[in-house]
Amino acid sequence: MSIWGPGPFENDDGADWFADIRDEPSIKTIREAFEEISDPQHIGYVDVIDGAEAVAAAEVLAELLGSPGDDPVFDEEVEEVAEVLKAELMKEGKRDIKKIVKQAIDALDIVLNDSENSELRQMWEEQGEVMPEWIAAMTTLQERLRNLTV
Repeated sequence: MSIWGPGPFENDDGADWFADIRDEPSIKTIREAFEEISDPQHIGYVDVIDGAEAVAAAEVLAELLGSPGDDPVFDEEVEEVAEVLKAELMKEGKRDIKKIVKQAIDALDIVLNDSENSELRQMWEEQGEVMPEWIAAMTTLQERLRNLTV
C-alpha cells in the first residue's frame, strides 16, 4: 500500500475501495468493510487492506449520516452515488443503522489502537513523525460517528 496522507482515501486501498463503491453503490459493501473486524469473535491480525477499507467505509458512512469531514467525500461528480446510498441506508431502519455505526466505531478502534494486530497502524508507526496526523484524523472520524444522532 502506498500512503500519501492521513485521510481515509489518501492511500491506495482506501482510494480503491471508494472507486468500487462509486462504481457499484451498496450499503452491503459498507457493512462488509466493518463486519469481520468488529465481530466480537474476531481475534487477531487485521491486514492493511481490511483496515484501510474500514476507515474509508467509516468516512463514507459518517458523511451519509450528516457528519462530513473537512474534505467532503461526495462532491458534484459523485452526488448521485450519495443519493443511492442514502436511500438504501434509510431503508435499513434505526436499529440497523445504529448497528452499522457501532460496527464502524469498533472497527476504527481496533485499526487505530491495536498496535499488535493492526497492520495499518503498524505502517503508520513506521512513518514516525506524521503518525500523530493519522491518529488525529482517525480520532476525529470516530468522534464524528459517536456524535451521530440516529
